[in-house]
Amino acid sequence: MLVVDDALLLDVLAGVADPDLQRAADLGEVYTTGCWYYRLSRALQSEPLVGVLSRRLASLTPDRRERVMSGLVDLPAEIGLLGLRTLVPTMQALRLSRPVNMLTAEALAAALALNADLIVLTDHPALQTGATELHLRYQSLA
Repeated sequence: MLVVDDALLLDVLAGVADPDLQRAADLGEVYTTGCWYYRLSRALQSEPLVGVLSRRLASLTPDRRERVMSGLVDLPAEIGLLGLRTLVPTMQALRLSRPVNMLTAEALAAALALNADLIVLTDHPALQTGATELHLRYQSLA
């Protein structure tokens, strides 16, 4: 299982992800978090398209942009998403050397619950530190 960030979720929904990641998504082995799903959805609704995620969307062909937008309205069944009812008990029980925000806590809790790898496009130092302390596999593709 894999837990991916908002940028990689965009790639999966567009059908432009790394072949191994796309294959895992097609097999239903890719999850994201509510925070990352929301961040991507919000970023792609912003005008003008000036953020990192919105610029990535703008660089796609029109049909791939439409795939992303449709996928955000109705997240494909192959993309897993654990709810906060499941994750909050684990999030509040995290014992880390430094406090983390909700986005990081949710990602760590999802990876723990799924025994999954955390895969992000851009390195997140707090997430990497938390993953190391919790003995989770963490990979940044940047």
